[in-house]
Amino acid sequence: MNKSASLTLALTLCALLLSGCGLHMRPSLGLSGINYEHPEKYTVGGAAFTDKVEQVEIHWLSGSVTVTGHKGNEIRFSERANRNLTNDLSLHYWLDGSTLRIQFCRSGKWNLNGLEKDLTLQLPERLLQSLTVDTVSARVNLEDLAMEDLELDSVSGAVRLRDCQVSDRARVDTTSGSVKAELTAALREWKADTVSGSVELTVPAVGDFDVNTTSGSVSLTAEKAPKDLDVDTVSGSVTLCLPADADFTLDFDTVSGSFSSALACKTENSRRIFGNGSGDYSIDTTSGSVRIEKN
Repeated sequence: MNKSASLTLALTLCALLLSGCGLHMRPSLGLSGINYEHPEKYTVGGAAFTDKVEQVEIHWLSGSVTVTGHKGNEIRFSERANRNLTNDLSLHYWLDGSTLRIQFCRSGKWNLNGLEKDLTLQLPERLLQSLTVDTVSARVNLEDLAMEDLELDSVSGAVRLRDCQVSDRARVDTTSGSVKAELTAALREWKADTVSGSVELTVPAVGDFDVNTTSGSVSLTAEKAPKDLDVDTVSGSVTLCLPADADFTLDFDTVSGSFSSALACKTENSRRIFGNGSGDYSIDTTSGSVRIEKN
């Protein structure tokens, strides 16, 4: 399949997924344009300003999205494209109070086939209330950011987080895009859903770890074991790297998947008890293997 046909397929899939969802500011993507609410409030092109921003929403199609923190007070963003941009095809933004909204282009019907753009956004190193990124095939790279809530949605774009903090909740949904996150502080809840994309999280501590996938592998490395863990996979492997003194009870249900553990445990029926067994863990697989390693 050539590049144009691949993009057409991705756009068609995304239009089917997003049509009728009714969520505020989530754009409806199609072969000939993007539509979103209140287009008259948006300004064309990149910008730099020092206004207070507590929430960021990014809706992007293809190329890449890079969001980084820096030590200054200025918020600045720009884009680069694989072809010359008209005002209609340039990014559009709206500073709605303390919420910054960035869209791939002007709302309307345009020829988007083959258009790829790289968005770069730099934010001051202060705590955001929330960051939301919706993409189709764009790669997402987040670095040196601190936020309370994070929501990432992608069809095929890979997601990378490096040296980030998410204090409350992170939710990541992809179809085939892989997810790799390196967080530097404890997280209350991590939830990820993929079809074939792998999910890899490294974090000091996470209270609730929840991943659903079909064939993507799942990996968690934590200095402190989660209180609750729920992993569902068909053929994807599951690797948990946990401290030697981890306390949890694992209910492992599989058809043909193997199990191994570097941590001592005792077995009661289908349950495996580690330490005092206080944590509640469930892993369901069809043929995926499960391996528990010592951190």
